Amino acid sequence: MRALAGFLIVGSIGFAVDFGVLAALLAYGVQPTVARVPSVMLALVVTWLLNRRFSFRAAGAPRLGEFLAYLSVAGASALLNYALYAGLLLLGLAPLLAMAGATGVTMVLNFLGFSRLVFRNPS
Repeated sequence: MRALAGFLIVGSIGFAVDFGVLAALLAYGVQPTVARVPSVMLALVVTWLLNRRFSFRAAGAPRLGEFLAYLSVAGASALLNYALYAGLLLLGLAPLLAMAGATGVTMVLNFLGFSRLVFRNPS
């Protein structure tokens, strides 16, 4: 339960980073589908660092292999997230609402992948 609670808190922070960067880029006139790329990338780095420390309590310094595993899981989820986001835009949903909906759908996939594939505790 601790890992799930931490994941939800970290996810909220990642969501805020994603939302804030997306909103800022949209305000500067960047196309919604283009603006989502840097917003997701920054949110991925922030959530990796926070999840490893607070949600899954990974020991030691961050490692490249762990980051690559995190990116693999997050990347698969991000592709689904982006596809849902683009689909919701096509249906006429506002970009920030589309981002929120797509993120909500892919949150479960992220938790399962991170807890089982990236930050698993060897027993």
